[in-house]
Amino acid sequence: MSGACFSPDAARTARRSSRSSAGSEETARVTVLRSAAELARLIPQWESLAAGALEPNPFHEHWIMLPALEAFGGEGFLCAAVWSGGRLDAMFPLQRGRRFKGLPLRTLTSWRHRHSMLCTPLIRKGRAAESLAALFRWLRSAEGASLLQLEYLAADGPVQLALIDALNAAELQGIAPESYTRALMVADRDAESYMRAALSESFRKKMARNERRLQECGAVAHRVSREHGELERWIDEFLRLEASGWKGQQGGALACSEPNVRFARQVFRSAFERGRLLMLGIDLDGKPIARMCGFAAGEGSFAFKSAYDEAFGKYSPGILIELDWIRRIHETPEIRWSDSYTAPGNEMIRRLWKGGRAIQRFVIGADLRGELAVASLPLARFLKKIISALTTGESGNRDSTQPRTAIGEPRGWRLDWTRK
Repeated sequence: MSGACFSPDAARTARRSSRSSAGSEETARVTVLRSAAELARLIPQWESLAAGALEPNPFHEHWIMLPALEAFGGEGFLCAAVWSGGRLDAMFPLQRGRRFKGLPLRTLTSWRHRHSMLCTPLIRKGRAAESLAALFRWLRSAEGASLLQLEYLAADGPVQLALIDALNAAELQGIAPESYTRALMVADRDAESYMRAALSESFRKKMARNERRLQECGAVAHRVSREHGELERWIDEFLRLEASGWKGQQGGALACSEPNVRFARQVFRSAFERGRLLMLGIDLDGKPIARMCGFAAGEGSFAFKSAYDEAFGKYSPGILIELDWIRRIHETPEIRWSDSYTAPGNEMIRRLWKGGRAIQRFVIGADLRGELAVASLPLARFLKKIISALTTGESGNRDSTQPRTAIGEPRGWRLDWTRK
C-alpha cells in the first residue's frame, strides 16, 4: 500500500508515541454503554476523540453511528469506552454472541450493519497502548468474553499495528484468519497523471468515446453538490436513481426500507453541515443519470455509495462518475487518499484505482478457552485445505492476489487459504 495513506513509518511513529505515553497518566478504565441514548450524552468527548484519532473512521463518529443504531439497532450491542480521568481515549462498539464456530464461547464482535464496512475503533493518538491494555483487562472481567473479534480493520493501519504490540505486551493470543483487498486511491500530482498511470490508453480512449456518444444524446453536465438549498434534491435524486437499478430489484437500495431512508437522510445532512459530504453527479438534459457520494475524514475519504441509470448503460455512466471521483479527490488538496469502501469481489473499482488496501478480521483469545479456540484456527485451516484438495482434486495452490473469502459472511467463516 502506498505510504501516503497508512505507511509503516507513520504506524511506527504512532507506536512510539503510544509507548512513550503509556503509564504517564492514571490507569485507563472501561465503562460500558448499552444504548444510543447513553452514547449521545458523550457527543462533546466523542467529537474530541474523533478529531484526535490514531486512524480515521467516520462510520464510528456520532453523526453516522447514532443514526445507524437508531435505524438498525442490534441485540447485544454495547460500547466499551476507555477513559483516562475525564478524557475519553477510545471507543469499541461491540456486539455480544454466545458461540464461536459451533463452540459455546462468549464472544464480543465489532458491531456493524449492512452499510458498515470499516470497524476500526476510535483510539486517541498517543493512548493506544493504555487503551488496549484497559480493554484487555476488561475482557478478562466477569462482564467480558472469551473471544474478541475485531472486523474490517486495515491490515497495515496504525490501529492494527498498535493492537499487535498490545497483544504482545499482554501475552495474549491473536490471529487474522480472514482478509480481502479493496481498492485504494492515493492522489498523484494531478488527476490526469493518476489516470495515465492507472488506466490503459485504450481504456481512456474508450471512456472519452462514450462521453462523446452520450453528448450526442443531449446536454451532459458534470456536477458537484455545493449549495445547502440543493441538498434535499440531491438526496432524493440519489435515492431514486439507486432504487431504479439492480440494487432496488434485489432489495439492497437505501430507498427499499424506511429505516434505510431515515439513516441516509440524517447522515447526508450531517456530513454536509460538517463540510464532509462529497456528492457528485452526471446529468443528461437536466436528468440525473449517475450519482456518487462519500465522506471526508482527516487526510482521507471514503466512497460510500454510487448509482447510475441502467438505461444508459452502454455509455458507462457508472465508470464515468468514478472518473469524476478521481478528479474531485485530486481537486481537493486536503484529501490525499480515498478508500473504495467496497465489499469483497468488486473488481470494477480495482481496475480503475491502482492501489489496494488489505482488510482483515482479527480474533483475540481473552482467557484460556478463547486462546485454545484461537490456537486451533491454523489447524482447522490446514485440515480444510487437505479435505478440499482430496474432494476436488485441486492442489490447493491459489493466486494470492485473489482472496476467496469475505469478512462477516452471514453463514459463518470461510477460511482464507491465500494468506501466507
